Amino acid sequence: NSWNETEILDFDPGSNINVSDFQEMKDRLKKRIVVPNFAEPERNPYGTPATFVDLVADHLTESFDFSMVTVVLSQFKHFKTVIGDINLHFIHMVGSEEKKSTPIILL
Repeated sequence: NSWNETEILDFDPGSNINVSDFQEMKDRLKKRIVVPNFAEPERNPYGTPATFVDLVADHLTESFDFSMVTVVLSQFKHFKTVIGDINLHFIHMVGSEEKKSTPIILL
C-alpha cells in the first residue's frame, strides 16, 4: 500500500490511462464469441441477453470516445486516500450555498 491512512492525495484519473489497454479491450470485444443458446432471454433466462452484449460491445468498439471521457472526468478535482483496507478514489465537489447538499460516497 503506497498511501498513508492520514493522507488525502490529489489524483489525476487520466495520468494512468494507457491507450494500448483500450485498444486491447476493443480487440478482445471484436473477437467475442456468442453462444447461440444464450442469445435470447426466452431461450435462457439467466445472464445478459447476447443482443444487448452485442449492442454495448459494438458501441465500445466503433463509436465510444474514451479520450472524451478523460476530458470530462478531468473537469473535476480528484483525490485518493485509504479508509481501513480500501484504497478510495473520490471527487470532492462543493454544492451551492443556497441549496442543501447531501454528501455521498459511491463504492
